[in-house]
Amino acid sequence: MPATLQEGVRRDVIKNLRGQVTEPEHRFFLALLMNVTTCKDLLTLVKQRFADTSPVETVLRWLEELAIQSEDGVSILDAYFPESVPITPDEQLSVLLATARFFMTGGKKMPALLRKIDRSYMPALILTFTRTSLSPLMHSAELANLQRAR
Repeated sequence: MPATLQEGVRRDVIKNLRGQVTEPEHRFFLALLMNVTTCKDLLTLVKQRFADTSPVETVLRWLEELAIQSEDGVSILDAYFPESVPITPDEQLSVLLATARFFMTGGKKMPALLRKIDRSYMPALILTFTRTSLSPLMHSAELANLQRAR
């Protein structure tokens, strides 16, 4: 039951975000986040619509365009950079994008930027994705790799 309630909240957040976003590509992305449950399916649909570019690069571009930098840090949609991770605000977006790339590409080796972060902070970064509208971007294999790396 808790998972069902969490999913309902996640979908409501995305519905509210769609009311604030006017760019057609971003609205398409939000619709995918709301309706697609796996990263593979999301990337397949992005590739079908934008065949001339890498779907991973397209999603990363959207994430960067949707990012907001404030004095409190960086957020992408409802995903806020964890306060517990000691990264300067100037580096937070790069870390979030590197994390998203790692999740989407199914990489076996953690990117250099993420290897510089103390492993004890990885659970906070994982939660940034798993408990937000960005959860469909995660391949379950990468989640398992990161959890093992702790």
